[in-house]
Amino acid sequence: MKPSILIIYTGGTIGMKPDPTTGALVPFDFSGIFEEFPTLQSLNIGIEVFTMDPVIDSSNVSPR
Repeated sequence: MKPSILIIYTGGTIGMKPDPTTGALVPFDFSGIFEEFPTLQSLNIGIEVFTMDPVIDSSNVSPR
């Protein structure tokens, strides 16, 4: 069994990247993680991504 990683993206700075047109930060689409980081394919690991809908800014997180 190969190792696997679950990425749970709720929003916030770490999951942002610059928009190529405007330069503004926009949420990264983690479904394209292998295209953005092709070296991940050589690691022989499973990667599953769960993205909250909608993603939230960490300054708006509450216990509820």
